[in-house]
Amino acid sequence: MAMAQSDYESFLRVQHAAAQGDANAASNLGILYARGDGVLRDLHEAVRWWFAAAEQGNTRAAFFLAQALHQGEGAAKDAEQSERWYRFAAERGEVAAQRDLGILYLVDRPVEAASWLRLAAEQGSPGAAFRLATLLCDGSQALQDHDEAARWFHRAAEQDDDPNLRANWLWELAQMHNQGIGQPRCQSEAVRLAGLAADQGHPKAQQFVKRWASEFRTGSNPEHAPHRLVEAERAFRRAEQEGDADKSVLAKLEDAWLMAAFAAARELYGPAQLLIGRLYRQGHRFVMMQSDEEAAQWFRRAGIGKMAKAQVALAECYEAGRGVVQSDDEAARWYGYAATEVHPDAEAQYVVGGFYLRGVRGKPKDVKEAFHFFRLAAAQGHTGAHYTIGFCLLTGKYGVAQDIDTGRGYLLRAADAGHAGARDLLDSVARILEADAAGR
Repeated sequence: MAMAQSDYESFLRVQHAAAQGDANAASNLGILYARGDGVLRDLHEAVRWWFAAAEQGNTRAAFFLAQALHQGEGAAKDAEQSERWYRFAAERGEVAAQRDLGILYLVDRPVEAASWLRLAAEQGSPGAAFRLATLLCDGSQALQDHDEAARWFHRAAEQDDDPNLRANWLWELAQMHNQGIGQPRCQSEAVRLAGLAADQGHPKAQQFVKRWASEFRTGSNPEHAPHRLVEAERAFRRAEQEGDADKSVLAKLEDAWLMAAFAAARELYGPAQLLIGRLYRQGHRFVMMQSDEEAAQWFRRAGIGKMAKAQVALAECYEAGRGVVQSDDEAARWYGYAATEVHPDAEAQYVVGGFYLRGVRGKPKDVKEAFHFFRLAAAQGHTGAHYTIGFCLLTGKYGVAQDIDTGRGYLLRAADAGHAGARDLLDSVARILEADAAGR
């Protein structure tokens, strides 16, 4: 197939820049040779340029070079040099290198493997999250942590775009929920996750869902109460959205939904307990009274069952003294639980990050730990976390190493989500840069 003229011209531009000593261009030239973009595919040339770029400190090139040396593609296999370049790139923040170095250490150095995989997983690598979860489930006794494993299985399933891999990880999670490994046993969540895996063609998940559906139709299993709650709420919401049902019909459907919630709450279903707590806090007609004390008790029941949103609600009760004796220490404790659950709450992660940043609520002043929680919250889309990280990186406040470009990136995400402070700060930076340019 004829090579496009534009591809060849692009190749020549990159080649020229690489020949002038541009490390980024050298790394990209290696990629062009490896892919055969604008030039005949040549893995030996790819490795040569990656080596040149890596020697200049280019971490992406170091990662590609490590892969080539590990696989023996374009160069002879060299385990020692491969590890050297993986570590070089990993120590300088290359997420893919952190993931692969962790995989490399799985057999002989599992503790170090866990550290590298955790670092990559925290930065959004689904492959690292899955490998770490597997290690925490099946590794040595010293490493086993089913709670953390479940959290990383969830993260991997949420982030990976490959439907086959997602199906496998969803099925792993479904089994953990079904057996109570890593969290309280929850048939409802097990069926939900198995259903997602079944939709993507996982055979064992399909068998599980089929068996569950048969039991559900007979109504013989009390663990199906959460699903009856879901079905009842769906019927109410559908009628509410369609808008053609009269008020009496809507009221009956809402009552059916809330009665299902109480039935599910008796089976210790956290979302139902949280819902009932909210009904008491609001004084909904179904509970016939407003009671902060009852609300706090229901939030506590769901929170003990490791439901992060309920833990946040209880923390807010302690902060405001609603239904409980006001206590900043108790509020901090419940925020801490919510920030570290299998399904953590982003607002709780942001709040706990603030505790560490300021050194309050029993937390030492620790910028590194604060940023750990801020990044976790930001990964869930928390606008305040994006703004706080961006502000600190842009200004260098709280002893944070200044990184203007990365800080602007976080602020842009916060501004796109409507954060007024982020927009104002970005406008100020733009004005300063314009003034500097005009003064030159």
